[in-house]
Amino acid sequence: GMSPYDLAAAYMMYGSGGKYTTPHTYTTVEDYKGNVILKKEITTVQAIGEDTAYVMNRLLRGVMEGRGTASGYSVGGGMDSIGKTGTTSDNRDYWFVGLTPYYVTATWYGYDSGFALNTSVGTSAPIRAWRWVMQRAQSGLEAKGFPTAEGVVQANYCTETGLLASPGCPSMKTG
Repeated sequence: GMSPYDLAAAYMMYGSGGKYTTPHTYTTVEDYKGNVILKKEITTVQAIGEDTAYVMNRLLRGVMEGRGTASGYSVGGGMDSIGKTGTTSDNRDYWFVGLTPYYVTATWYGYDSGFALNTSVGTSAPIRAWRWVMQRAQSGLEAKGFPTAEGVVQANYCTETGLLASPGCPSMKTG
């Protein structure tokens, strides 16, 4: 299996321009005099292209909008939020991993023992938990959006044909 810590690490590149940084919960530990007594080794590598990361970022934004599986659960306040829900095929685990320009966090709802989840809540439990934590963690931070990657071009497309939108297209989106 995978832990929420591992899942958050796997998704971080979609909010950081394709860069993967070793996950960490601290950077340094200091004693009462301010001397560093423990320092975390943190490395960053370019795992995927910046343009690929941005396109994935925008696809994951759709999960938080319209009829997406996490629609209505963005952090709010103008803060860009993207994410992905997940459910195991036997409904024993419900997942959500979400990002803002500041943080990436993953939440999991289930039992370590693998017992079945006899609930009608479904994936909304980890999504609600994620939103609750993220709203508090980012309280007072400036609302931001993810920057557009260089080389990515946006255009209107027809949702019925998948082609560039023409005047006769009945329904279009920007992609």
